[in-house]
Amino acid sequence: MSVAETIDQLIAVFGEQVEQREQVVVVREAVLARVFVYLRRETEPCYDILVDLTAVDHLERQSPARFAIYYCLRSAATGAFLRLEVFCGGQSLPSAMREWPAADWFEREVYDLMGIAFDGRIDLKRLLLPTNFVDHPLRKDYPLTGAGEREEAGMPNALLPGPIVRLSAEREVAVLDFNPLGQGLRLKLEVEGDRVRRATPDPGYVHAGLEKLGESLTYRQCAQLTGRLGEQLPFSGALALALAVERLLDLQAPPRARYLRVLCCELGRIAAHLAWLAEQARLAGSSVAWHRAWSERDKIKSLWEGLGLGAEVGLICVGGTVVDVDAAFATASAEFCTGVPGFLDEMDRLFTGHPFWVRRVRGLGELSAEKALGWGASGPVLRAAGIARDIRRDDPYAQYEDFDFAVAVGEHGDVLDRCQVRLAEVAASARIVEQALQGMPEGAHRLADHAFAGGDVSTPEGMIHHFSAWMDGHGLQPPSGDVYLSVEAPGGEFGLYLVSDGTDRPYRLHFRTPSFVHLQCYPELVSGLDLDEAALVLGSLNIAAAEVDR
Repeated sequence: MSVAETIDQLIAVFGEQVEQREQVVVVREAVLARVFVYLRRETEPCYDILVDLTAVDHLERQSPARFAIYYCLRSAATGAFLRLEVFCGGQSLPSAMREWPAADWFEREVYDLMGIAFDGRIDLKRLLLPTNFVDHPLRKDYPLTGAGEREEAGMPNALLPGPIVRLSAEREVAVLDFNPLGQGLRLKLEVEGDRVRRATPDPGYVHAGLEKLGESLTYRQCAQLTGRLGEQLPFSGALALALAVERLLDLQAPPRARYLRVLCCELGRIAAHLAWLAEQARLAGSSVAWHRAWSERDKIKSLWEGLGLGAEVGLICVGGTVVDVDAAFATASAEFCTGVPGFLDEMDRLFTGHPFWVRRVRGLGELSAEKALGWGASGPVLRAAGIARDIRRDDPYAQYEDFDFAVAVGEHGDVLDRCQVRLAEVAASARIVEQALQGMPEGAHRLADHAFAGGDVSTPEGMIHHFSAWMDGHGLQPPSGDVYLSVEAPGGEFGLYLVSDGTDRPYRLHFRTPSFVHLQCYPELVSGLDLDEAALVLGSLNIAAAEVDR
């Protein structure tokens, strides 16, 4: 059944309680819970993945109600994508957790930042902000610089060792702060001896309010926000933002720019996987593999420095890319990709294929395909569970349909499979880079319109065009509308929801990051494991605190 047929069925079953608005199905609150059950259990194929859940405050716009809640659903069997919209005036809505466990943190985030509660669930509390925070920052009437809560509440207390809870004369449980990856990621573990009884992620320590900040920046400035989501996302995040704005503007980047974007994203994917490999090797105690992985990643960093950038952030922009690649960059990239198979063979001997490592992690942190879908997993975590879902192949964007690459999958969904899938993706990305270099079209790397390219600052006319592209009230001004799209980031599915009100700034900018989703399922994977095993499982999920907290 196609998406259109599903919508027709919804209208036939629920009548006037459901209506279609362009590519969104508007559902009335009275039947929302029944619609959840219908889509999850009664349609064929069913919508078994909750991709995203977020909200928009329409205080400054005409709308049937102040708030709109958006549910993004996907069918694992067909890849069909469906968006639901529910308007509410601030009252509570039925929870979606009974049908999709992934709704837990999504609903807590909406409650935390928008103040909308959800019925029929337990433990609805703040997620990213302190428990004593008194407001909801993503509401339009909340000031960008805050309302003085920091001065009133004072600085948070230093992290102290957790209490010892005595279960009996022989048994006691310690509550520990667990932070093997650093980066501001914090978890609370209840341990008995060295065994984990329960794990509780405690996000929010590096929350930067990026979505609130995005509402105050121009579209050009918003490109810098994606770089603050962590080293895994500078290219994928910037590409998602550029594609969203281009879709609203109804335009497409030049052919050469599309190939350059693929080239950048795949080199970025290799760099991200090498950084993960180094961290996984460190947690396993393999210093040689750690050093080799970082050394190989440094080669990619030097490629960007050769373009005069110094960093990946800001390379992809609306309308194309900021700079073009030269012959030296192409030659160095090709040489790097030629050496990837040899490097992977070396890693297999040193670490990933070593019998000790295989015995240690086979069966560790298993995530079944059914549970992976329920938690909304994506990327290497989902593919390791046996689900061959890759947005680059299944919903091509940025010209990925021109490239031939294999999608690696695992069988057990454990630490070993997640490791092997990522290494296979390094090889696949290297092949994509080689194809991009060989088939690179001639032409411009960016649209020639002054709104995208600015002007030559050496001439008076060019200086005017340059300033008009950056000045407040000028530059890019997409027409009113909204768009949701996803790209395949190194860690999994990166979703971006953009609402435009026709000005040069987003009305709403929302990021759906893979680490936010994957950290949710971590407690289920580590119950009963040793502390060192729990660290290996966390490393295999490749969690970035900046992605979680945003």
